[in-house]
Formats: sequence, structure tokens, C-alpha cells
Amino acid sequence: MQNSNEGGSQLGFIILGAMAGAALGILFAPDKGSNTRDKLVNNASDMAHEAIQKLKNEVSLLRNKADKLESEAKDKMAEATHAAKIKADGMKHQVDQIKHQL
Repeated sequence: MQNSNEGGSQLGFIILGAMAGAALGILFAPDKGSNTRDKLVNNASDMAHEAIQKLKNEVSLLRNKADKLESEAKDKMAEATHAAKIKADGMKHQVDQIKHQL
């Protein structure tokens, strides 16, 4: 989960930096307003695409971790079930031996 939090902070810093850059770009822009607006729209689109890509990567990482944990849980459950069956069979065998002695 820590990786997920780090990704969120990085995304926040990227967005904050982009906003500051856009504001400075507007203040010091040598282009016409329409050109500046077009650049801002393109930059915002690029940032949104990057943010979506980062989120998709985080989701993929979390899914992989969940799949791994599920697999490990199933393996442990199978091991515990097998161990319990062996123990129960041993106890049954002991009970059967006691019955034959009586």
C-alpha cells in the first residue's frame, strides 16, 4: 500500500507543478492568447493522459498483489486441510487400535 501512497503524492506534485508552470506560461507568454490557450489545452490533455496511465499502473500493481495473496491463501488452506486430514486419520487409526484391544 505504501507504493500506492507514493504514487498519489507523485501525481499531486506533478499536477501542482503543471499548474504552476501553466500560470507562469500565461504570465510570460510571447504568443497570442489563442496560441497560449491551445498550448494549455494540449498540456492539460497530456497531463490527464499521464495521470490516467499512472492510475492504471497502480491498479494493475494492486490487482497483481491481490492475486498473489489469494493464491498464497489458497495454498495455505490446502496445506492446513491436508495436515488436518492426516492428523484425523492418525487419530482414527489410534481409536481403531484401542477398540481392537478391548
